[in-house]
Amino acid sequence: MSDGADNRALGFYFGYLGVSGQWSNSSQTASVSGAVAEIAASWESLFVYYNRDGNNGFQWNQASDIFDCTKSHDCADINGVIDIKNMSFGGIITTKVDCPPGYNANCSVYRFETSSLDGVLTFVLRLASEPVLINNVPVEPNYGKIDVVINFPWTRFPNLVDSANAKIGIVAYTAGRAGTASAVAARVDGNAAVLFTANDKSAYFSWDSQAMLTSSAGATVYADYVSGASVAANQCTIQSCGLVTFAFITGLKIRQAFFAAANWKTEMLIFSWNEVRPAQLTWDPAIGITNTEENAGAAVFVAPVVALIAVFATLF
Repeated sequence: MSDGADNRALGFYFGYLGVSGQWSNSSQTASVSGAVAEIAASWESLFVYYNRDGNNGFQWNQASDIFDCTKSHDCADINGVIDIKNMSFGGIITTKVDCPPGYNANCSVYRFETSSLDGVLTFVLRLASEPVLINNVPVEPNYGKIDVVINFPWTRFPNLVDSANAKIGIVAYTAGRAGTASAVAARVDGNAAVLFTANDKSAYFSWDSQAMLTSSAGATVYADYVSGASVAANQCTIQSCGLVTFAFITGLKIRQAFFAAANWKTEMLIFSWNEVRPAQLTWDPAIGITNTEENAGAAVFVAPVVALIAVFATLF
């Protein structure tokens, strides 16, 4: 869990390991094959942004200074950034309950919850020992839902550039591998997703296009993709992008090189909302494993699988 001093982010890891084989009685030998798919997602920062390009949600113009709010591109307010890696979180509260009536007697639902000590962020992860519906939401061993509750502390930021038009976003950093993986944008269970795919196995991070607001029924979630390849190719300089943006991109390049050396593919995802100064947002991304078979756009869950889920703070 993040404690600030170690500069670590709150993150999630999901891994799939499938093994099959045959035994030959005549030769007394075995033939074994396996497949592995992994995904890790960390939460990096909350930030205030201003919509300057006329399109809903935040879009990062990588050729410009992300913190320059005098131009016609969307910008982040340097006075409104919360580094999640520097937040302190309480312990992980784990609960186990029986599945709803109608499921197997030994079916269980597991709930993992942690909150920042200042009340700004709460994460709730749910998994189940078999596929079940919880409040009409599918949960299973190889598919976990994450409730993200954001209570942005507006009173903490009195020096915003344009307080009357302030909106918020959150940055997630994902890394995945599945053999010789490639990162592709697709849809899983009806939601937008980034899949790290090799052959018919994919590890993915997906998100619902809607979030709940305290002030209204719902809010659209906008996502901007920044691939590891585009980060590596970025030609930003101090002169073209400003010192702070240059340092930010340089840090991303170092991280990208680290993951590339271990054959992990990376994707930075910037999620944002178009509502001005929301008091609270509740949103539910997901992580899991799919079997894409021949059509990556029609992902089908594989079962049974051996799935490992952990909340961790060391990879990022």
